Amino acid sequence: MKKIAFNWDYFYPVYKEGALVKKIEKRIQRISCSNKRVLIIVPALVGDFVATVPAIFDYIERNSEEHVDLIVTPLLKNLAAKIRGVQHVYGAKSVAEREGENYVPDLLTPVAYEKIIILRASASVLNSVAPHLMAEKVVTFNWMVFTYGVIELFLKNIVRKKPKQWKDFCFELLGGVKRKIPFEKMFTISHSDYESILALNLRKEIKKIVIHTGASWHMMRWENDRWVELLKKIHESGEYHFIFIGSQKDIADYEYISSRLPFETTSYISKVDLWMLTLLFTKMDYFLGIDSGPGNIAHLVGLRSIIIYGPGPHTFMSDDEHDVVLDKSRGRGLYQRFFVKKKGFIHKITSDEVFDSFKNCKPKNI
Repeated sequence: MKKIAFNWDYFYPVYKEGALVKKIEKRIQRISCSNKRVLIIVPALVGDFVATVPAIFDYIERNSEEHVDLIVTPLLKNLAAKIRGVQHVYGAKSVAEREGENYVPDLLTPVAYEKIIILRASASVLNSVAPHLMAEKVVTFNWMVFTYGVIELFLKNIVRKKPKQWKDFCFELLGGVKRKIPFEKMFTISHSDYESILALNLRKEIKKIVIHTGASWHMMRWENDRWVELLKKIHESGEYHFIFIGSQKDIADYEYISSRLPFETTSYISKVDLWMLTLLFTKMDYFLGIDSGPGNIAHLVGLRSIIIYGPGPHTFMSDDEHDVVLDKSRGRGLYQRFFVKKKGFIHKITSDEVFDSFKNCKPKNI
């Protein structure tokens, strides 16, 4: 792997989004409007958006008289469109502009809203979307987000305290109160959706474990050889079927790992969209992976998760006490979020430790 000196992918949004929010706010044309239409702008990465979904649904449910539209990244459009109460979904690249964010502008004519809420921002929203927006009121949260960053990500990291979770903070941003909401209540699942899952011919007679190994940052990556060791141990302990998921960049890791396993595995890497992946998770027994967007999907659907964490602070953790957290950082390690260290916190986690945790972890009915 090419050695990375600095994690721009993590730093850039933190550095840039506040300024982009202000620019987008200024670019939106102000008009007098009382059409009960609301636009929530949230072009976040997969994990960030998924953690925001309960708060968005809660807002829609509390404001049932409003017609709510969303702006999300192209990768998330089909998932966002399934949230109950969402009317229209438009696409815009995230501030990180990661792989898979192929973008064709789909908001090209002026649209008027009574209120626009900016949760997240990007240059794509500023340049391609904001010029077509009009609103009577624009709501932003720069000061609240700045305070969250200072207290939860920095100060609590220093004193080794668990930060407030992003999903809980999003309830506050949208004027709600933190609560657990079942997956089936938040999403509209059609008959054709169920048929699509049945068409995958998943084996019902054995436990199914969805595996996600991919990491965009070296300090969040668990070595492939440890994955091989771990999956061999799990396979020897009982009858399990391993299903790998991820993006195009994870294919090489899958080929390396699967070629060293003396049993068959299945790969849906880059073969299903985000909505289909979410439904797939509802048919699994365990999620086993690193701290990632798919891990947040596991939390969203209520899938038992065993997650291998790298450096802190950790703001996307499960609130189910029976899910497994493997973390040698104890919430520390902000430095490793930005700079490469030869032996980071995640490298201290052994395959034996993960296996022991898995053995003591019971699946749950979804």
